[in-house]
Amino acid sequence: MTVIQVAACGDKVINPDWPRRDLRHRLEPALARLPQGEPVIIYVHGHEDWPPDDVLRQARAKPLLSVNFNWSAKARFAGVVPDVGRLYDLAGQASQALAGLINLIGELAPDHRIDLMGHSLGARCCLSALPQVKQPNLSRLICLSAVEFSAFTLLALQAPVARKIAFYNVTTPHQPLFHRLMHHFGPRPGPADRLLSRGFAFPRKNWLDIRLDNPVVRRPVAGFCARMLDIRATAAKPALVSQLEAVFLQNRPLTGFAQMRDLLGTAVPGPLSMTPVRMPR
Repeated sequence: MTVIQVAACGDKVINPDWPRRDLRHRLEPALARLPQGEPVIIYVHGHEDWPPDDVLRQARAKPLLSVNFNWSAKARFAGVVPDVGRLYDLAGQASQALAGLINLIGELAPDHRIDLMGHSLGARCCLSALPQVKQPNLSRLICLSAVEFSAFTLLALQAPVARKIAFYNVTTPHQPLFHRLMHHFGPRPGPADRLLSRGFAFPRKNWLDIRLDNPVVRRPVAGFCARMLDIRATAAKPALVSQLEAVFLQNRPLTGFAQMRDLLGTAVPGPLSMTPVRMPR
């Protein structure tokens, strides 16, 4: 498993260790080693840090390539309340660099599919990048407890590239404090709009809301997803993120869009391999 860290720097994406060096020199060898048919995975974190590389590697036995996209998610505070509007804007600003990364990978490896996974505000970053993506091999977008409003999502889905993407929107009944703050104090387009973490208000044929409170969802899946998406379970997140990645991305035949749609968009079909993942001390 190869994990590459990249970072947004304005509208560009860079290697944080060698910011002045062309990123393609880091990506080309890794893409050349990627077996035919295996997807490239791009992770976009939310307002909290993403799991460290060593934790992610433990849950990934297949020879995949993971590119972790990092953006500045530091909030100003008014007392104890974060400036959620500022965080929302920063996620949108990082989308141009993310689109550049997707286009670069598509240019270097046009035969490999690209899967995006965005957590919280990372999902907003992914959706905002779609109108700027030019490569046709962007295959799936998995949104985890997404912090983006339905009206802005609908606008992003008008992008030509969005017509060929399968969208998975994983939601939980519990709304963390950060989501409640964003709903009330963020740039909500209208009083009736809501965050994607509460479900998408404008269904599309290539969009699935996977509600973890639905009884059709298998209990093990609902259990670890709900804990991962609960902001209070910070200590458990790294391992749980890795497990969720294995479900959606390593079991592609079992989590195909048609199969999941046939199960009312709520169940993860087939046997699930819950590989134990050691937590960092």
